[in-house]
Parts: sequence; C-alpha cells; structure tokens
Amino acid sequence: MSDTLRRVIRTLIAENSRAIRALTRLHTGDSKPAAEMFNLGPDDVQQLALDIPSLAHAKGVVGKGSRGIAFSLDNGNILKVFYGSDVAAFRSYEKMQNDQGTGHATALTPMIYDLGSTTVGTRSGHGGAPSSRERKINYVEMGRVMPLENWVTQLPNGAKLVNDDGGVIDVALREIWGAILGEFDDDTCIDRVIDKLDKRFGQGWRAHIKEIFILDLMRAVISYNRTHGDMIDLHVGNIGVMPGSTIDKPRFVFFDA
Repeated sequence: MSDTLRRVIRTLIAENSRAIRALTRLHTGDSKPAAEMFNLGPDDVQQLALDIPSLAHAKGVVGKGSRGIAFSLDNGNILKVFYGSDVAAFRSYEKMQNDQGTGHATALTPMIYDLGSTTVGTRSGHGGAPSSRERKINYVEMGRVMPLENWVTQLPNGAKLVNDDGGVIDVALREIWGAILGEFDDDTCIDRVIDKLDKRFGQGWRAHIKEIFILDLMRAVISYNRTHGDMIDLHVGNIGVMPGSTIDKPRFVFFDA
C-alpha cells in the first residue's frame, strides 16, 4: 500500500469518526444528540456519516427544534439536518438554490451550498431488504448564520432580552405564536405582542432593543408560518440572524421548519 493511499484512508477514517461524534455527542443544554432525536441505530449513524459529507466538519450545535437540528461547521456555514417528512421546508430550500442558479436570489435569503436527502433503516431488513424503519432524512448546508441568542447578547444589555423564557424576545415569540394560533390577522397579532410587552415590561423594554427589530421578527415568524405551516417549536434557539443584519434591518433564518 502506497503512502498516499494510507494518508487517504487515515483521512477518511478521521472524517467518518468526527461525523459520528457530531451525530452522537454534540448537543445544546439538555437537548438530545441527533442520533437520539432521529432514533438512529448504529448502522443509521454510519450511513448518515457517509451520506452527509459536511457532518465531518461539524463543531457544535447552534439550533434545534422538534423537526431538526442545526450544526455550525468549520467554514462558518450552517448544516441543518431535518426530517424527510418536512416536504415544504425541503422545497423551500430547493427554490432558494434554484433562484441562485437563475440569478433570482435576493439578499433576504441565505446561500444554499448543498441540499439533499438520504434514507436510513435500509440495512436492517432481512436479507438486505428495506425494513419497516426505513425513513428519509433531509439536510441543507446554508451560508453563515449567527444564532439569534448570540447575536442579541452582543447588544448593550442584550442578555436581558433572552433570559430563561422571561426576556423580551422570549415573551414576544411566545405571544406571537399564541396570537397566530388564535387566528388573528397579521396586524392584530403584532399589536397583541407589543401590548403584552408594554404591560409586562413597561416602556422600558425599548431602551434595550428597538421596536422595529421586534416588529420585523414578528413579521418573519408570521410569514414563515404561512409558507411552511405550523411552526410547532418556536423559541430563540430555533432562529438565526443572517450576516449584514442590523438592529434596524435584521434578516432571520429559521433552523426548524
């Protein structure tokens, strides 16, 4: 065996090991690693490690929800792994990618570098036949995105905005979701959120973050929900902020479709 081939083999083994570690060990807080979240057996983990190349470059978890998990990569990009049953989300990323290729992409959408699906559970059947556990897993690698919580805490007094479900942004997200479930029109939903913030925090919350930021965040949630259906897991750990965003012109990405 040549030295070159040995180096290639060692590199492949190292990358595969890192991908497996990303699936089985990386998580945030009390959340579960991806292997537990997606109920992956050892063979499934091995298969995903091979089928999703970017997993070998995962260095941490930046977002998670009931339908997916988002990893930060060595190159600064985000890798989102999510359930194959989420067809609307996959089609949305597919459209973003197509728009990039045809010159119709806008600054309001993240760059899509890789998009695909793989199937796990196929190795468990007798004689190599697919098993009843067979299911699809989607993935997308998108451009650099900073988790909302990290972005906000860089602001003066930003830590007060996301604070154990009691910060301004935590309350705003909880209230907008309640208003959406109540089937109010868009303006009424937003008005109810601002009213709730005023009642809970007084006018002082505006000293920590501009109202326009909250308004844009609420509009983004409403728009995303309208496009993708119910967002069943809306919280600060599920939202990212795109590069170039400012307090007056934020651009949001939702990790969990």
